[in-house]
Amino acid sequence: MTQLVTAFGAALTFTLLLTPLVRRFAWRLKLVDRADGQRKLHGEPVPLGGGVVLMAALAAVTLVICRGAPLAWPHLGGGLPLPAALVLSSVMMCLVGCCDDLKALRVRWKLLGQVLATLPLVLAGHRLEQLEIGGLVIELGWWSVPLSIGWLITGANALNFVDGIDGLASTIGIAIAGAAGLIAHHLGHDEVALLCAILAGGLGGFLFYNWQPATIFLGDAGSMVIGLWLAALAVAGSHAPEVGTRLVVLVSLLIVPIADIGLAVVRRTLSGRQFWLPDRAHIHHRLLDRGLTIPKTVGLLGGICVLSGCAAFAAAVNGRELVAWGGLGALAAVMARSRYFGQSEVELAGQTLARCVLVLVARLSAGRLTRSLPSLADLEQMAPSAAWAMFIAEIELHSVERLELTLADRRGEERRRDWETASGRHRRPERWTLEVASDSPLQSQCRMRALLRESQATDPLNWLSLLDVLQLYGRHWAAHPEQIPISDLRIAEGERLTIAPAAGDDLRRAA
Repeated sequence: MTQLVTAFGAALTFTLLLTPLVRRFAWRLKLVDRADGQRKLHGEPVPLGGGVVLMAALAAVTLVICRGAPLAWPHLGGGLPLPAALVLSSVMMCLVGCCDDLKALRVRWKLLGQVLATLPLVLAGHRLEQLEIGGLVIELGWWSVPLSIGWLITGANALNFVDGIDGLASTIGIAIAGAAGLIAHHLGHDEVALLCAILAGGLGGFLFYNWQPATIFLGDAGSMVIGLWLAALAVAGSHAPEVGTRLVVLVSLLIVPIADIGLAVVRRTLSGRQFWLPDRAHIHHRLLDRGLTIPKTVGLLGGICVLSGCAAFAAAVNGRELVAWGGLGALAAVMARSRYFGQSEVELAGQTLARCVLVLVARLSAGRLTRSLPSLADLEQMAPSAAWAMFIAEIELHSVERLELTLADRRGEERRRDWETASGRHRRPERWTLEVASDSPLQSQCRMRALLRESQATDPLNWLSLLDVLQLYGRHWAAHPEQIPISDLRIAEGERLTIAPAAGDDLRRAA
């Protein structure tokens, strides 16, 4: 216990003394983070550099305290012991974060740097070897390496995602490090508990300057290092000889950052955005939008981490895995029900699933398993008249009576072309419409508005199947508007071109 207190106090003192010096240095070099009025909520520019302070504290205290501690540091096959491997990986991760803070890295290069940063830990043998899920022990074998790298990168990015308001990442880090340290101590991993104490102490000293209003920020360099330490210590501290590492312990310890990054990926992907692009829909943003202040938001999320840490302790030390899963499920249900967390993502996922089911049924009912639509490459290889005839046949199959097709070029000039069936010209009942707009890389657009008979339009299967057709041909003609046949079109009024099939002619013959 004395060693734990000493390690905590040393890291706390280090960051308390070093942070003001680095903050002053950052001001002189103009290394500051400026608000954008949306995601970044601070009013004035705030200096970066907190990640460098934290990394220096963790490295110095770890190497000094752990070198003099009479502990049997684990290492496999003559590899680096845990403190040395963790410090080396953390320094590499901090360098990646510094590069991203100074000059935003492209996603691929940032991810490559993160993978390289995890290699000292993984190759030294500090990785997932066995995973216990519901009483079933799984030997990971060669999967141990990629899964361990994925877990460490997830932890680093999860803390980076959640670091959005003053003091949040530090508070969450302290709560998780405390729970992981207690678990490690009760399972006999005193060396891991010592590292948890060092991390908690370093974050405690930095939190003094990072609490609202923050006078210095962690930046990516700091948040990713915190996530790396938490992910690595969660694996090392919860390992049991008989069962390996329990999945519920890992999930419970990092439930808040993992849930936040998981829902962000779901939300952005299902919304048609790239999942790595930032938005303002993280859990702390939603809590702030509900009227909570920044300190209350930090306190609430920190309290959730404490509760989930208790669930992890019950599963790791007492073997109450079912209690831990039940507690996490109840917590998720309460947060979703209160619309604080996960409600919109659940609704979006449900809508997407329902749409996928309907599209599948529509394709089955239309015989799409045996007669599929052509691809864009196929359409480009066809003669324009053949592609047009195929399009006419498709929309006739879906009972379209009238189609309004508008082409808009990059200058905004529009050309509209309409056609309708012979029967549609003689009767004008109330018809349902389906509109689709398709863009091309050339900044031109093709908009189509299909009018269907009411009996067919009310059939969702027909509607969804037609949507596929319009989207496909719309993308093709947005890129190749010159391929729409106009030889048989008759100019009506102004630039309005109308296909006028003769009585008895069908759309295929009119085309």
